[in-house]
Amino acid sequence: MTDNLLTPMPIAEWHEDMGPMLWWHWKWFDGSKRWDWANEEPYVGSPLNLGVTVEAHTTTRLITQSNQEHEPEPVIHRIHAGGWPGYHTHFTPIPYPRSPQATETPHD
Repeated sequence: MTDNLLTPMPIAEWHEDMGPMLWWHWKWFDGSKRWDWANEEPYVGSPLNLGVTVEAHTTTRLITQSNQEHEPEPVIHRIHAGGWPGYHTHFTPIPYPRSPQATETPHD
């Protein structure tokens, strides 16, 4: 492996033209003035992976202090699910394998 595959680069050096990368979670230790890997598997993708917004429609039932029930009111809940985790600070390229040897054949 070449050194550029093994040397993590900070998020500030990533550009969308670079495409997806392996993103690592590193923590800065101020006392020792160094980065230390957070022992977490890498995220595969880019900061442009925004995930999806999930919307749930529910109703609420309002009961007043005098126990009078009112018409249910619709409520919409929106949450952001998936996508860029945000705390990954450094990236390395994804190592793409070479093509299999021509002498190998697929298994049935």
